[in-house]
Amino acid sequence: MHGDLWGALSYNPFALVIEALAVLLLVRWLIASARGRRRQFITGREGVLLGVALVVFAVVRNLPGMWVYLGPLLGPPG
Repeated sequence: MHGDLWGALSYNPFALVIEALAVLLLVRWLIASARGRRRQFITGREGVLLGVALVVFAVVRNLPGMWVYLGPLLGPPG
């Protein structure tokens, strides 16, 4: 909300990636709509891939020692 991408990435890197993906999917859908084609916002295959990525991230983030790399930073960067 404040434009601090580094801060957002440090708190939840997966959420930032998902937000960027959502914008790309929306742009793809809008372009298809502008051309007069009907298109699903997200296909079944894309939904499954998204779910698998979410599960993999959740498991990897909770492995011992990974919180250091995939969890929030305790102080300002640098």
